[in-house]
Amino acid sequence: MKDASHGAGIVQHGVPGEWARVRGLVAPLWPLPVCAFFAGAFAATLFAGASAAFRSFAAGALIVAVLAAAWVWRRGVRRVESYFIGARGEEAVAAVLRTLPLPGHVFHDFKTPCGLRVDHLLLAPGGAFAIETKRWRGKVTEADGEILLAGVSPARDPVAQTVRQAADASAALLEAGWKNEAVPVLCFASGTAEIPAGARLRGAYVVNLRDLGQWLESRPAVVAPDEIDRTAEILESKA
Repeated sequence: MKDASHGAGIVQHGVPGEWARVRGLVAPLWPLPVCAFFAGAFAATLFAGASAAFRSFAAGALIVAVLAAAWVWRRGVRRVESYFIGARGEEAVAAVLRTLPLPGHVFHDFKTPCGLRVDHLLLAPGGAFAIETKRWRGKVTEADGEILLAGVSPARDPVAQTVRQAADASAALLEAGWKNEAVPVLCFASGTAEIPAGARLRGAYVVNLRDLGQWLESRPAVVAPDEIDRTAEILESKA
């Protein structure tokens, strides 16, 4: 979050999607070096003059290590793709925020005091908005306050995630002297949410990417521009 660039009134801090890409390359594929190490060690054993029994064991272990590496690679590539899809969603949201005709600042990949990552923390006259981005494939609906993807509850509740990250962002803002809590916003960059723009579910607002800019612009002003700049300067100094 060290680099800042000026857009149409909104100052950008950080690089959108950067953390998702870094994590996408590391988290799914980290077992590969481990598999390669053991495969190399067992392969070397086959030519090290060990006993026949031990060479037989090493040959079996080598096969297991190679199969494990293949499984990690196949599964990891799919997970890498999902992280990169998410990163592109964050870039799409950043593009909308960049063109907002409002004075303000946005911190991409904002790290909270508890170590959580907020995709976008926007400081604007309408307040602070902690925006969680999802770029899901498939129809997104709501039933009894729950988000459904293709009619099924996702493995991880996005509303709870958004609210939790906003609460952590609020703690950071409080330390910087900000007087209001961060507003949780769940944005679907895929545009597949069949939910009214700005609908509130368990404390979080839900909006499609195409409606995000207009929805943010419609928020009544509650913070003066100089207060926004002061808070952003403090957050930047702690990054």
